[in-house]
Amino acid sequence: MRTWWKKHSGITCAAVGVAVSLLSDISIYAVLPTAFGDLGLEQWQVGLVLSANRWVRLLTNYPVGIAAKTYPEYIGEMFSMSLLLGCICSACYAISQRFWVLMIGRCLWGAAWSAIRNSALLCVRNVVKSGDLPAGEATGYYDGVSRVGAVVGLIAAGPIYDSLSFSWLFGIWCAIAFVAVPLGKISHSITIKQLSTSTFEDTTSGPTTSCRTACKQPPQKFALLAIAFITGCVSWGLVIGTLGMILKEQYGEEVDMGAFSVKIATFNSIVLGVRWTLEVLGTPLLGRLCDRVGRKKASLVSFVIGTLGTLSCLLLPAKFMFVGIMLLFISASSVSIAALTEAVDTDMISSYVTLQDFGSAVGPVLGYTLPHTGLSAKVGVFSTVVLLYSLGILCSLKAYENRFLVVLDTDVAGLEVELDTVPELVPERSNEEAAPEEVEEGPKETEDDTVALVDKV
Repeated sequence: MRTWWKKHSGITCAAVGVAVSLLSDISIYAVLPTAFGDLGLEQWQVGLVLSANRWVRLLTNYPVGIAAKTYPEYIGEMFSMSLLLGCICSACYAISQRFWVLMIGRCLWGAAWSAIRNSALLCVRNVVKSGDLPAGEATGYYDGVSRVGAVVGLIAAGPIYDSLSFSWLFGIWCAIAFVAVPLGKISHSITIKQLSTSTFEDTTSGPTTSCRTACKQPPQKFALLAIAFITGCVSWGLVIGTLGMILKEQYGEEVDMGAFSVKIATFNSIVLGVRWTLEVLGTPLLGRLCDRVGRKKASLVSFVIGTLGTLSCLLLPAKFMFVGIMLLFISASSVSIAALTEAVDTDMISSYVTLQDFGSAVGPVLGYTLPHTGLSAKVGVFSTVVLLYSLGILCSLKAYENRFLVVLDTDVAGLEVELDTVPELVPERSNEEAAPEEVEEGPKETEDDTVALVDKV
């Protein structure tokens, strides 16, 4: 247990900070789609409020990434300050529910989330680079713990709003988030310590083995970025942003649960809460599964399952919609873990999260626009998901066909060779295990010599 905590403590602190910051953000999705009329908002305003933070992130992701690379010694402080900014956003929601106030809060949250996510992923990357955890397992564990905040927020948002008010809901989340502000600095300090005690020589970039990858070829890169857009648009924008509207269309103001009935806002919170509960329990396992079976196979199977689940929502009666929605959400999580792990390994984090944010920004606007075309919310949203997931299947066939530029460790420093596929493992080699003839000074190696050396490794 002590060894486990030593490996996971840094990621845990970062994920808990992220989880607390998500309480307020997720509650917006649980409450606003069904309560906008009571707050004096129009339907089109809801779409703008839900997507505003994502449009802002398109502008802030790259500056935040550049700042982290330029001033790495202040990443912990940036993490904590962004968590504090998240508290201010919750305070905005609690103070006033006017459209322009909500828009300001959401825009501030967009900037805050860029820094929160970037800082947390850097903590995850530090642990991966230290060799304590493989990339898939580390990413899955981080996702699982951080989504606890989403589970709590979604389950509690509806009942708190129904029994108290919109202001009380976000006032509570603001107070809780303020307590978690120091976790940003703490988590970064822990992971930096893990990295500093690592036995790996290359601590600037790359995966956990003694080789590091450079970049993907353009076709594979574009396919991976397309997957980022699809997962953002479907999971974080199109479905989660319109689910309350779809449920209200199918069930009305209340849902009969048998012995009792619940209001639609509470039922929406329950559905989303079950989704996040399953993901909290399942994402660590999904991360390990990606490490075991491969990211390409995991992505393909997940897209197929998600497509089948969405078709069931379209074709089967409303009482079966719950199962289809769960299949859609779980498949989206599996695809995201595989793609994010691939982005980390190929140094595409900034591009990946930016395209995912772009999809998340387009999703709510698209979802609230489709009913105006004459389609019902259910048909319009789920038909769009089927089309996007079909495209995702095609992209998965290409995105994980890698050409890697491998830089071997310090035993053969400076040797660079292109490989068609990433090696399953390039084992660590101590100085004693290195073949002396491979590193002795002599005539410059030819291309044949280089290939022979890599084959031997």
